Amino acid sequence: MPNPICYLSYGLSNCTATEKRVARLPAAVKAVRSLHILLAEDNAVNQRLAVRLLEKQSHAVVVLDTSKAAVAALEREAFDLVVG
Repeated sequence: MPNPICYLSYGLSNCTATEKRVARLPAAVKAVRSLHILLAEDNAVNQRLAVRLLEKQSHAVVVLDTSKAAVAALEREAFDLVVG
């Protein structure tokens, strides 16, 4: 995905060659497979923001508010990505 700062603030002229190529791809090509993500976050506002952003990209998100609960979830279930 292109660097949002270079793409939105400065236009394609300041982006890397890879970012320029990705920015020109149709949305269907840019789409990445849906990931199963574990979010370990204790702040409710941050939880809502992260979930909204991740789900907007078609990812499945499991939210837990303690590291102990996150470790227990990792023992029960496989995740593609853990964010904490």
